[in-house]
Parts: sequence; structure tokens; C-alpha cells
Amino acid sequence: MVQLQVNACASCVHRQRSGPNATIFCEAFPNGVPPDIVMGYNPHTGPAPGDGGIHWELRPDRELQHQQYLARRRTEGLDAGTNP
Repeated sequence: MVQLQVNACASCVHRQRSGPNATIFCEAFPNGVPPDIVMGYNPHTGPAPGDGGIHWELRPDRELQHQQYLARRRTEGLDAGTNP
């Protein structure tokens, strides 16, 4: 089965999961990642309110998923550039 990465969180070293519904949270957002980041509208490569200065960083074992995510952003007309 192919998994589609829908946001930058899937390839971030800071990502964690908790709870039965697999709510996404991380070191930057210990109470839950904001919707604009979870939905993929904000790749979180720069400051966001409440992130404590922690931003997206690539997990070494997620390079392929990250490249697929960037390709999807380009296909959808979103700025893939250097953003995750």
C-alpha cells in the first residue's frame, strides 16, 4: 500500500503521535499541531505562533516520502520551492 504524505509533519524529526485517534503533536506543538500545518497549507519552515522556535526538519529515513510530498505540492500549484 502506498502512503500519501499530506503535510510536512510526516517527514519531520519532531513529529510524535499520541492517543487512540493518533492526534499529531510534536516538540513544537505539544498540545496538538495547528490545523493549517496538519492540513498542509503551512509547511512550518519558519516561525508559527506558539512553536517555541522549533520548525520542520527532515527525518533522514523519510526522504522518499518528502520528495513525493513536494511533487504533489507542485502538481497542486503550491509553492514547493525549498519548503517541505
